[in-house]
Amino acid sequence: FSVFFKLVLKFRQERPAELVQRDEEMPVDWFKEPWYCLYVQFFGTRSSGPGAHATFDDCRSMLPYLCELGIRNLHLLPHYQSPMGDCGYDVSAYRVRDDLGGEESLTNFMDEALRLGFRLSSEAIFNHVSTEHDWFRRALAGEEKFINYFLLRNGREKIAEFDRDGDIVCRYRDPDGTITEKVCVFPDVDRTHTLWAEIRGSTYVFHREFHPFQVDLNLRNPDVLEELLNVIGNELNQGFLGKRTDAVAHWIKKPGTSSDGLEETHLVQRLLKTFMRHVCPRSVLIPEVVQSFERAAKYAGTPAKVCGMPTSSEGDLLISFEMNAALREATHFQSVAPLWQKIFRTPKLPGNSGWLNALEHHDEIYMGFYRLEVRTWILQYLRSRGGEPFRNNLSVGCRYADGLDHNEERVAAAIFCLYVTPGVPLLYYGLELMWANDRTHLLVAAKKRHQIFAELGLHLPEKTCTDIREIQRGPIPARVFEDALRSNLAPIRTVQLLNTLRRQHPSLRVENVSPVDSGDLGILALMRHAEGEDSPFLCIANLTGTRKEVTIPAWQLSSRFDIDSQTDLRMRDLISDGSQILHRSDDQFVFELAPFGFSILGKGHKT
Repeated sequence: FSVFFKLVLKFRQERPAELVQRDEEMPVDWFKEPWYCLYVQFFGTRSSGPGAHATFDDCRSMLPYLCELGIRNLHLLPHYQSPMGDCGYDVSAYRVRDDLGGEESLTNFMDEALRLGFRLSSEAIFNHVSTEHDWFRRALAGEEKFINYFLLRNGREKIAEFDRDGDIVCRYRDPDGTITEKVCVFPDVDRTHTLWAEIRGSTYVFHREFHPFQVDLNLRNPDVLEELLNVIGNELNQGFLGKRTDAVAHWIKKPGTSSDGLEETHLVQRLLKTFMRHVCPRSVLIPEVVQSFERAAKYAGTPAKVCGMPTSSEGDLLISFEMNAALREATHFQSVAPLWQKIFRTPKLPGNSGWLNALEHHDEIYMGFYRLEVRTWILQYLRSRGGEPFRNNLSVGCRYADGLDHNEERVAAAIFCLYVTPGVPLLYYGLELMWANDRTHLLVAAKKRHQIFAELGLHLPEKTCTDIREIQRGPIPARVFEDALRSNLAPIRTVQLLNTLRRQHPSLRVENVSPVDSGDLGILALMRHAEGEDSPFLCIANLTGTRKEVTIPAWQLSSRFDIDSQTDLRMRDLISDGSQILHRSDDQFVFELAPFGFSILGKGHKT
């Protein structure tokens, strides 16, 4: 504890005055504005084609584009030193990669981003490091301090391997007889959780959850925690405001258990959250928990106070993988049923925490979030549109626009659904461009990864080294973003407008929505209302390619708007900035929606 408080004091004393002032002026709920997520090396490259690569200098030149979109919250995917065997999630040093421009380029980027009012978060890759990390090299050299930085499982033997609902599971027995079962995350690459090493003439067995070149840290070791708190403190004082805790459910391991969400893992998260808030009162923690609503919600913790301010004890934003699957199913199959099923099940989070929703992201599409009867359909659907299944068909790589046939209006409608669904929207770079599956990048990345694997001591066929997730990554040139902005592409126009409307109307930011019955599974209709702050709005979207006559029960509108339900109703549409007539027909209001059309209707509102 003395080290913890010394580090808090150190980084508070070193905190630049301009950041202290920014923290004081920043709203406590700043993180509930829309986010944009990107890889620095792929975002706004100067050239096009295979191998195009950007730096923080290039990313800095793209900030005006993000301003045009109306984005202020920016998440950076891995930027640390790395051999890049796992797209940066194999960290060899917790400092910026040289090929991204080094520390000077990062500093210049941060200075400009802060000047323009951006709020930035980055990855907390603390479950494991690369075998190339200096800590592990010193462990291999026999330094006892660094051997203890990692998890040892000396004497453990693998006794079985089997398929459980598509997952490949390994069973291990420790010398004391303890049995542990672990799922293989990358079964096509390797089916063990062990890394053997000869140190001072003895065999050491290190534990790992992911690739053979990633070795797991011992997060029970106070020395390791001190190292990681220093990483966080330095980044907070560079101007970062958030940390996304990668693979957090795996952080603490205990033999004989699944090691999934142990109490000690939550204690480590609370420690990080408390440290961050004492150094930077507006900082946020974003746990990555690829699990159900109910299990993920636990990583928000409980209601708490830190530095005298109400908050949650752990995560501030929880990534909602279940809602991600529901949005995809709803927009691909043009039915609101899966979306409402998830909305009704979404747990309420403690404190000021919220759910973070995305249509797509940098990781795979995991079939485990779809109902058993839907998995075959979604798998066939994505495969027919260029998606690539892997991991025994439990995962698929595919960009979102491919799933919507690159239809501008359809992608725009999906973005609208993302924004009106309860939670905070996150845009993955290129979604607004309808960027396609990048097979060229997939092949280039496979060849490079094959070479990297060999350098790290893994001699595998090139096909085995292929990471299918790379199909939804890859470089996008700056000129493509600029051309799309000039051409007024429908998805870009939608993002710009919805970001503006969210800032103007509290009702479009509230976390609770009320369903409106249209009687049509192809129509999403819901009411948003920040009572006491703003007027109510009817948000409605046509998920189909057919013009729809929409019917709304008169009592549902009468209960929200002060209207005479016996006459036609003139509403103001915030999307078109025009009027929409809802015709009275018996006990219903009737109006038409174009194919993939959407509206935000309020009584007498003007944009």
